[in-house]
Amino acid sequence: MRMVKFKGEKRIRLAVIMLNRQYIRSWIDSGLLSALSESREFEIEIFAPQEIYSQIQPCGDFVLSVIPKITPSRAATHLVALNWVSKRSRSKSFGFSLKRTFLSDYMFSQPQLDRREWIRHVVKCIKIILFGCLKKRLTIFYFFPPFRKMEYVLKQRLFGKSLLPPSISQGRFNWLIIPCHGIDELMTDYIASAKLEQLKVMVAIDNWDNLTSKSVFAVEPDCVTVMGAKCVKHAFEIHGIDASKVLAFGLPRFDVYRELKQGVTKNLSSRRSKPRVLYAGLSVPHAERTVVNLLAKKLFKKYGIDGIEIEYRPHPIPLPRLDGGLVLNPHVKISNHLSLERTMMPNMDNEYVKALIESTVVIGAPTTFILEAMLLGRPCILDNTNDRMHRTTAGLAMDSYTHLQDLKDIKELKSADSVEEIYDYVLGILDSKIEYFNYEMSDLYSLENPTYDLQLIEYLVSHS
Repeated sequence: MRMVKFKGEKRIRLAVIMLNRQYIRSWIDSGLLSALSESREFEIEIFAPQEIYSQIQPCGDFVLSVIPKITPSRAATHLVALNWVSKRSRSKSFGFSLKRTFLSDYMFSQPQLDRREWIRHVVKCIKIILFGCLKKRLTIFYFFPPFRKMEYVLKQRLFGKSLLPPSISQGRFNWLIIPCHGIDELMTDYIASAKLEQLKVMVAIDNWDNLTSKSVFAVEPDCVTVMGAKCVKHAFEIHGIDASKVLAFGLPRFDVYRELKQGVTKNLSSRRSKPRVLYAGLSVPHAERTVVNLLAKKLFKKYGIDGIEIEYRPHPIPLPRLDGGLVLNPHVKISNHLSLERTMMPNMDNEYVKALIESTVVIGAPTTFILEAMLLGRPCILDNTNDRMHRTTAGLAMDSYTHLQDLKDIKELKSADSVEEIYDYVLGILDSKIEYFNYEMSDLYSLENPTYDLQLIEYLVSHS
């Protein structure tokens, strides 16, 4: 049992930098920081820019401070661009993201468009490409190998001076914790500056794709927390980080599924009067509305409008897609994510969880939502279809993103290359009346491990 610290005893000082609204959901709404403060082991101060600071609702014994906007150093900016290009062979995702940046997400050939619409489409694609080239011009620079020899000089400049706000560098903290969704310029500066200040750095990866798709660490942190054992492997193969420094603690917002899984096993979905099919959308452009429309037509024809429920749940922050204006079958329910201003993501409230638990079948492109459905044992079908409109279809994403290759190792997960195949799988699940499926996915994510907060507390106490 952990010893409770009494007043006057020295506590471990943690500085937590929040640079993205999504971390509010992961670190505050999940109860993680409250659990850390209640352990009485730590003094916690959260640092955030004003626009994020204003969205944080204090809950727990921690201090909340505003940090000024900081322009990333030139060295960090160059190193992130350089690593993205020079180390692209380490992850399929790097090459895919480069292709998207410099060729756009859309195919030039669009046989469904008339000549005038096609010309407008081509002009739009060219504008997107030009904007991408302008925004990522440093990336183009480093496609030429001789310029990559600057890496050593850039790393030396990165350590030229500390860019940490004085409130952090002079705060006598034991740890700097950085929740992270990408290896970007600011995080690179903060890690390098913390090294100069002899401040230990923990980077908390916030999702399962973040290690494989967002460049390579220019400076290695003291430790990294990740989703599961598969991510430990990615950290070593892509970033060269020793496995002893990569901590498979899970994701704080997923801890809730430990208790929810118990409820699912009581067959909550069987209490519904009719089967419910849920389609979860993809963030990148994919003709998913076409898929939903065709599937709904088949299912309503077989079961009747009153015999089955079909819900379409778009991704909360989808990029524009060419079938975006397609009118769905009026009997298909479309989820409304309401306001995303606070965290940029839907709240994991009762409605969110109920949508998962009460679905007889969950269909979708390879997304985190599908992963969550599998954690709850819901029968899932991967939409692995392609279309002639987008360069980023669900099928192409499955083949081109490194982290999605991990799904192929889950033998129980069904993957469909056409709407007809999705339909056949749905019928198979409904006819067999399967209500719970036990996926073997412990290497990807394990609900058997202790919760994130318990593992984090134990590690910080033992390494401080």
